[in-house]
This record gives sequence, C-alpha cells and structure tokens, in this order.
Amino acid sequence: MALTQAPSSLRKQANWFFYSPVRSPPDTTAYTKQHADTLSNLPNIPPNMLIDTHCHLAHVVKYYPHLIYELQHYPHPFILVDIGCEPSDFTSRKKKFGNIQGVYLAMATHPVYCRQWTLKETESYIRLHADHYHIIGEIGLDLSPQSAPYTYQRDFFELQLAIAHDIQKPVVIHSRNAMDKCIQVLRSIHDRPRGIVHCFSGTLEHAYALKELGFLVSFTANITYPKNEELRRVVRSLDLQDFLLETDAPYMPPVAHRGKANHPFLVESLYHFVAELKGVSVQEIKKAALHNWDCLFLRTR
Repeated sequence: MALTQAPSSLRKQANWFFYSPVRSPPDTTAYTKQHADTLSNLPNIPPNMLIDTHCHLAHVVKYYPHLIYELQHYPHPFILVDIGCEPSDFTSRKKKFGNIQGVYLAMATHPVYCRQWTLKETESYIRLHADHYHIIGEIGLDLSPQSAPYTYQRDFFELQLAIAHDIQKPVVIHSRNAMDKCIQVLRSIHDRPRGIVHCFSGTLEHAYALKELGFLVSFTANITYPKNEELRRVVRSLDLQDFLLETDAPYMPPVAHRGKANHPFLVESLYHFVAELKGVSVQEIKKAALHNWDCLFLRTR
C-alpha cells in the first residue's frame, strides 16, 4: 500500500501515518505549495520521533525477543523500514510487522541471494505483492568473493529497477565493493526510480554522482568507527537534503555498542553524532530526514 502524506496541520500530532490503497504516489500539488524547498521553512516534527530507513526486524527480534511489544507500545511516532532480502521472506515479515504503525515493508531479491532465484520468480513475487509493501529493496551489486557473477547480479539489479519505475516504488540499493559499477548501471537506465543507496561507503565524488542521478545516500553507524574519517568527511560535506540515517540493525552497531546486536532505537545516537559533526541541532537533522523520506514518495526532489 502506498504512503499518503498527512496534511501539515497533523504533523505535530503523535500519530500521522496514513495509508492509501492506491499504488501510485499521491498528487504533490498541495504539498509543494505548502512547503518551501529550504529546510528552515519545513514544519517541526515531534522531538522524540525516530527515523531508521534500513533495518532487518526479523533478525533483530532474534536478539531482542520483546521487539514487537516495544514497537507496539513505543510512545512516540517512528519510521522504520524493514528490508527484504528474498521474496520468500516477505509473508512472514508482513505477518509479524506489517500491522505495526510506522513500519514500512520492503521486498526484493538481494544480490547475495540472487543465485537462489530466477528473474521470472523475482518479478512475479514483486508484482504480486505490490499493494502490500512500500519499497523495493534491497537490490544492487555485491562484489564480495562469495557472491554471484557480476553479470548475473546486474540482470537482477536492472530488472528490479525497471519494475520499481513501472509500479512507482522507491528502491533501496546495496553496494559492496561495487559503487562505480552501481553508478554505471544507474546511468545506463533512462527511466530510473527514486531511491536510497544504503550503508554508503563511497567517496564524496560518488555521493555527488548519486545526487545527480536523483538518489539519496544513507549512513549507518560505521561513521562512528575511528578508522572511517573519510566517511565523516563526506557527511560534513553533504547538504542535509542529500542523506538519510539508518541502523542496518542488527548489524553495524554504533562504536559504543560494538560486540552487541544493533537495535533500531539506537538510531537516536546516530542523529546526535551527525548533529555534532555538522554543527546543527538534532531536530534539524531529523527534520531534514523526514523531508528527504517524504520526497522519496512525493517526488519533489
């Protein structure tokens, strides 16, 4: 089911998540008239709101058995994107998390798992369930040694990008040791969907190239690791409108929690870390994140 943006008058309330049974993104005319492009003119958001644009809830719950209860009773609004890795995992994730307000489901064939699926099976699953998830992801390229051959992964990547554009869903892109090739594939496609390159680990030049292609980059807590000064330089250099933050839970815990499973609620510490890096308030980072998230669906980028 597609996301419909609540009117600005409701944005100050704790629960402002609205859904529509239509597939296509909502009309953006009213939104673009109400909101200026500058972040300073955007409406405020609840100060305790959580926005985690990439996590694996079915894996998190293995480490935190009370996760579902925590989400159902969390006293503040949140956005958590529950990412899919195989089409077959969608039904169980939908049953566990699909009715939790603030959880957005994704579905896709991850490049690491593409050898277990055919292109036809992947397309069939994605189209069949299109009314029941919000994002196609994670898709992309993974050039680690154990992965499928590049040409095989590229076929799945291009297929899922084409489906996303056709059914008007944003995508979440996985890129491991493959940033140049990911950008090359995206540049080769004329009708691209909008989307996010998650767990960004590229250079500032890569980030700018992705911005030109209409994609946001998303940072995990690996920017808190001492060795990743280059990634911190990228964060400092990008505008607030150009990135999102995520946990990738239960993976990639913040440096203070290394050795433990990550949790979506730990995204709050990441917002504080980035606010300090950029010399702005946490509220400004969250306001920008919500605006950027909205733009994935409202297509105002």
